Order: sequence, then C-alpha cells, then structure tokens
Amino acid sequence: MLETLYIENVAVIESAEINFTNKFNVLTGETGAGKSIIIDSINAILGERTPKDIIRNGCDYALITAKFSVSKSVKAKLNDLGYTCEDGELILSRRLSVDGRNNVRINGKPATVGILHQIGIDIINIHGQHDSQHLLNAESHIGFIDALADNRDIYDDYITSYKKLVEIKHQIKDLSENNDNNADLREMLEFQIKELEEANIKPGEKAKLEARRNIIKNAEKIKSIIDFAKNSLNDSDNNNSVCDMLRISASNFEGLINIDERFKAVSERFKGLEIESRELLNDIVSEFNEYDFDEFELDEIEKRLDIIYGLHLKYGSEENMIVHLTESKEKLDSIVNFDNIISELENEFTELLDKTKKISQKLTESRVKTAQKFDREVAEQLQFLNMPFIKFTTEITGTKLTSKGAETLEFLISTNPGEPPKPLIKIASGGELSRIMLAIKTVLSGADAVKTLIFDEIDSGISGNAAQKVAVKLQQIANDKQVICVTHLAQIAALAESHHLILKSSDSNKSVTNISLLDYEGRVNELSRIISGGEITENIRNTAIEMLNKSLT
Repeated sequence: MLETLYIENVAVIESAEINFTNKFNVLTGETGAGKSIIIDSINAILGERTPKDIIRNGCDYALITAKFSVSKSVKAKLNDLGYTCEDGELILSRRLSVDGRNNVRINGKPATVGILHQIGIDIINIHGQHDSQHLLNAESHIGFIDALADNRDIYDDYITSYKKLVEIKHQIKDLSENNDNNADLREMLEFQIKELEEANIKPGEKAKLEARRNIIKNAEKIKSIIDFAKNSLNDSDNNNSVCDMLRISASNFEGLINIDERFKAVSERFKGLEIESRELLNDIVSEFNEYDFDEFELDEIEKRLDIIYGLHLKYGSEENMIVHLTESKEKLDSIVNFDNIISELENEFTELLDKTKKISQKLTESRVKTAQKFDREVAEQLQFLNMPFIKFTTEITGTKLTSKGAETLEFLISTNPGEPPKPLIKIASGGELSRIMLAIKTVLSGADAVKTLIFDEIDSGISGNAAQKVAVKLQQIANDKQVICVTHLAQIAALAESHHLILKSSDSNKSVTNISLLDYEGRVNELSRIISGGEITENIRNTAIEMLNKSLT
C-alpha cells in the first residue's frame, strides 16, 4: 500500500508530502488546481514514460519519492531483481533532470526506470477516464475475462503450442515455395560443396601461409645476417671469434690477479660475457632453423593462396567458408529429401494442431464458465450503481486459432427493457461507461493481488443518486483494498476516511499548488464548495455537515 508520497519541483508543486491511510482516501480541488499532477507523479514513480515539462519551470530537476508497505509476493519479486525488502517497507525514488537523465533508486540502491515499471504493476493499479475508452475496444475484453478466470497456466501452454504450430506452418510454406527452383539451386549447391570440400579450408590457414611466404621471400637476407652472427661469435678456423677473444681476455686478466686483486673482477666479467655469447650462439642455431626451405615450397604456397584468395572473394573469411559449407549441405539435404521432410513436417503439424485445439478447448471452457459468472456479478454491481434495467452479457464467438485462442469476446449491453444487447460503443454514455467500468473493477478486484487502487475521476458524467451509489461502492472496495480517488463529487468525498485538498494560489510571478490534509471543519468547507460550485449558503453548509456526519457514524 502507498503510505507516503513526496513531490518536489513537479509542475506547479514546489514541495508536498501526502500521507495516505490504508482505506479510502480522496483528493479534491478546483479544476486546474493540480490534481492530475498527483496522478502524473505516481505514474512516474511506477516507471511510466514522463515528459520533461513535468519539471517545474526554472528548476533543474523534479523529485518523486514514495513509501510503500508491500506483500510477500512483491518482496519475493524484489529479491529476484536484486533488491532487499526484509521488513516489507519499500521506498522508490525517481529524480528527473532537465537534461533528460533519470536517477532511480529502490530502497537506496540504484535501479532503472524499467525495473520501476516491473515492480509498479504489482503494487498499484490506476483507473482513469481512459479506462472507459479502453472498455469500448472489444479486443481488450478477453483480457478482463482471463484476469478473473485464473487460466494463466492453460494460456501459457496454449501459446507455446500455437507458436510452434505457426513455426512449422512457415517451414512447410517456405520449403514448398522454394521447391520450384530446387533444380537450379541443387546444381549450385552441389558445385559449391564440391569446391569447398576439395579446398579443405582450415581457419587461420591464409594468415599462416602469408607469414611463411614472407619468411621465404626474405630468407636469403635473414640467413646472411644469421650466418654473420654465428661466424662472429664462433669462427673455429682463425681464433678471431668473439667467444674465443672473450675467453682469451678472461684468461689474460686472470694471470694478473697476483699483481692486482682488482683484475679478478674483470676476469670474471669476461667469463660471464663468454658464457652469454655462447648461449646466444646456441639460441640462434636452434631458434632460426626454419629459414631452410625446399626450393619448390614458395611455389606451392603461392598456388594454395591463389585458391584461398579466389574462395575469399566468393564466400568471405575461412570461418565463413566453413559455415557456408555446413549450411549448403543442410540445404542440399532438404532438397534431396524434400518429400520426406515435408511429410515429417506435415505429420508433426497435424499432431500439434490436434494438441493445440485440445488446449484451446480448455481455454475456451474456462472463459465460457468465467464469462457466465462475470456477467452475473457485473449485472449485480450495475443494479446497485443505479442501473437496474441494464442487461450485461459477454458474447463469445468461435474463430480459427489465433494468438489469443479460438474465440473473440465482446461485452454487450441493453440499457432498456426489451432491447437486444448491443456493443458498448453503440449504446453507453459517458456516465454509464464510468459505472460499467467501476462494476467490472469491483468484480475483478477480488482476483487482483494489487492492494492499491487509484481512481482518477472515474465519476465523470455521474450525478445524483448514481453518484451516491458510486461513492458507496468505492467505500466497499476500500474495506479490502487501499483506495485513492480524485473526485469532483461531494458524495464520494464525504465517505472518505482521509480527505486531501489541492489548492493553487497565483500572483504576478508564479503559481504554487499546496496539498493539505483536511480536518473536520476543512472537510465541511470543501464539501460545501463542491456542492455549491459558487456561493456557499447556510443550507449548503448544513447539507455538507449532514453528509459528513452521516459518513462518520
């Protein structure tokens, strides 16, 4: 449940903090005072798309923070997403900057707007005037029934089977369409397979051959340098090699040690240089022996590279050639075994079609059963909401298999006795749509795990006794759920447990909206304003007092 909402620099609100009860809360105020800003702020904290102009003019940022108490299922979801909520207290924060950046935190830990949205759908449902328009779209009606039917497992089985069915159907279609060109394709594939198999390309072969070719082309130059180094280090014919001269020098200085002890260190250094020189000689002899090559090797490399270069122009890298060879073999196999493959796919399709139809039948049965219950309960709610003669029914029409099942659903109503039910869009007025939506939400609320329901002017187009019935219905819902309602009706505001006033004040420089929790006297004043729409007389004030006292008893 939403416990506290803090808003800073949002539109005309500089800063405001609203504390909600866990029952029935209302927000009222004159048109343009900023009631919609509260809903926009809640949407923002739920991860919805938010325009830049929500930031107060002249400010660099807007900040929205909300504190919730959440259920075990929400805590488990948070844990799966990497956020702890051990005591059931959840704090969401979203800072929007003028440069378009979002800074999001969940219980102090960095998050994204996407994660906010994942969490938001499980903690608050917002119902507004747009929901009534949503109700006019027949394609959305099946979702209302499924929400009550609790048939998610059946639907998941169905959609998995249906997607596989569509996939096989496309495979059969593609193979059949390509079959007319299979003769030419087969000839081309056979040629490419033969060409690539004979080439026997290995990954990295081109680079290795090019490196070896470069060595061979420079081998004489490299060998002459190596031979010079080897001869310089160790020329056994004339005792002028570096190694021999170092050895002789070491021996000569060793003979001078008895004259001066310092020559010992010189002798040792010459010995070290001799050892290092001989190690260098051994390394040259052992490491650089690949510069010996067959006179025909370069010619063979050039021929092999010509083949690779030619294939490279057609197929790309060695890796691409290998992939192309594998894919070509698979395509050729599908052509050669076309009849068998098509037959297998058709058999698989037939078996899967039968399975999918059986699952769809279960889905249909769950919807038919639920629709009957749904129609009865919605009709009961509508009677209570001052629509006693309305007939509400769900029309279910069988169709071919689709991603939603094997039927379409549409809500039909008849508002007058004797008239046949017709689609909502052809009959219902704005006020009737509001009450129909409230009736549906009431029926669905029991199946909805979300604990907070927000109604944004769902009372549009309603007045008189109907308004009183809507107020009572909202109060009833608040026995099991937290209800937050933005309203223009005194009947609804009077029944609330908590009443907040949204009041905008302006001067020549700026407009500021303040939000305050009303005490008894404040509620009387606000109810009087709502009832009168203008001048508040004593009779109007007495009516407001009577309405409020009646709700408090």
